[in-house]
Amino acid sequence: MPNFKKGLKMSKKEIWLNSGFTAESVKLVRDSIIDTSNKDKYVPIIVYINSYGGSVDALNVLIDTFNEVPNEIITVCLGTAMSAGAVLLSCGNKRFVGKNARIMIHEVSSWAMGTTTELKHSLVETTRMNRQLLKIIAKNTKKSLKELMKIFKDTPDFYLTAQEAVKFGIADYIGVPSVIETPVYHVVIDNKKLLTNDVKKKKIVKRGKKR
Repeated sequence: MPNFKKGLKMSKKEIWLNSGFTAESVKLVRDSIIDTSNKDKYVPIIVYINSYGGSVDALNVLIDTFNEVPNEIITVCLGTAMSAGAVLLSCGNKRFVGKNARIMIHEVSSWAMGTTTELKHSLVETTRMNRQLLKIIAKNTKKSLKELMKIFKDTPDFYLTAQEAVKFGIADYIGVPSVIETPVYHVVIDNKKLLTNDVKKKKIVKRGKKR
C-alpha cells in the first residue's frame, strides 16, 4: 500500500474528513484549507474523505470553500463516501477513489417534526435543497437531472464500487495521489510515466488507472 504521507511530510496539505458532516468537523476542514491557501495559493490541497455523510448545511460549507480558494482541490475517498461524502468527492478538481472504497448517493433526507403546517413548509425546503444537490451532482457527473431522478426513484440508496464510481462520473481515477516538489507534472498510469510541463510549484503524482 502506498505511503500517503510521503511527499507531504512537514506540510498541512493533506486534510482528512474522517467523520460525519457536522458544523464542528467541517470547520476544522475549512480552517485547514483556508490556512493552506493563505500560505501558498499554488499548492494542491488533498482532501481525504471517509464518511457516512451528515448535514447538508455542513456539506455546503465545504463546497463553497472549495470554490473560494484558488488552489486545485483533489478529493480522495478511502473507505467510504456516502451521501454528503459522495457529493463532496464529486466536487474535486481531480477525484480519486480507493480500489476497495464504497460510494453511495441518495436524495436529501428530512427529519422534520411538528404540526401539519410546519411539515408542509419543511417539505418545500427539503425539496429545494434536494434539487440544489441534484444539480451539483448532475454538473459534476455530466448526468441530467432527469437521469438522476429516475435512478433515485428506482434505487433510493444508490451504491457504487470504485470502478462504478469512475464510470458514473463521481470520480476520475482509481488509486491515491501524492504531492511532490518537482518542476514537471508526473502522470503514472499502468506503470507508464508521462511528463508534461507545468508552471505550478507543487505537483501531483497520479497513481492508478483512469477508466
